[in-house]
Amino acid sequence: MAFNFLLPPPRYEPGADLQDFIRVFESYAESIKATEEVKRHMFLSTIDDELRWIIQGKDRSVYNLDYSVIVERALKNSTGGAYLHKLRHRLITRREMPRETPREFVRAIKELGDKAYPEEKEEDIKREVMYTVLLSGLLDQNLAANISNRLNHKRDFWAAAELVLNEQSTAIVATVTTSVDDKRDFDNTVITTLNELKQGLHKNTEHLTSTVASLQAQCENLRQQVRTLALAQHRSDVRPSRPLNQRRCFNCGESGHLQRQCLGGKKTTRFPRVPTQPVDKQNRNYSSVPRATSRVVPTKAMMTSERLPDSPTV
Repeated sequence: MAFNFLLPPPRYEPGADLQDFIRVFESYAESIKATEEVKRHMFLSTIDDELRWIIQGKDRSVYNLDYSVIVERALKNSTGGAYLHKLRHRLITRREMPRETPREFVRAIKELGDKAYPEEKEEDIKREVMYTVLLSGLLDQNLAANISNRLNHKRDFWAAAELVLNEQSTAIVATVTTSVDDKRDFDNTVITTLNELKQGLHKNTEHLTSTVASLQAQCENLRQQVRTLALAQHRSDVRPSRPLNQRRCFNCGESGHLQRQCLGGKKTTRFPRVPTQPVDKQNRNYSSVPRATSRVVPTKAMMTSERLPDSPTV
């Protein structure tokens, strides 16, 4: 049998024939040329935890054992002994979980029963145990009592499982019917509410439209008033112009015309200037450029004129 190196190793399903599985596993290990150590680790990773604990026994670690010892212990304990005892104990103590559906519970009992009772001669015992576990493990004990009465206390697992699944389907249909009725009532309520909201929105829209129109008219009136006030303020700020006969020419100084209309020719001096204080340009401290600060910078002449008299010589 050929295997691809990229494929994972085959896994052992509890309750299956372990010898066939070991034969397939060794073919896979030979195809990928696995060593004994690699075969040991892969084999331990493909079996379930219960079989791994049984193989370990009293040893400290199952990974310290040889591959041949592991296979020998697995074949010895897979068909009886502690391994099957643990599986049967799990089957007997199996109960329906709070979030588990009856269909999932029935499937779990079926899988555990096939693993705990792999031989055909134990088929009758397996069905009776599975029937007992099904009725005792259901969360709805009223349903369990009803199933027992319907079967006239006949311990048939498959008939009881069929009744459980039918009851679940009936409950689902009733739930769906109730949900549909509730959904219709909810839809009608939603439609009524939406119509009421639509009418209220229509009324509110008309009221808001009229309010906005009145506000726009008031704003336009305020704009007209602001323009009127601004124009009146501008007219009050502008100085009224004098008549031409009261205005004087800046060229000749006569009234009745302006400088650009003057016929007397351009004059050099139009008006006498205001006499100013004469400036002594001979002074070295004079400067036509204004100083940046008021601090007086001493010049060489000032330092010469203010020199102290020489000290008397001895």
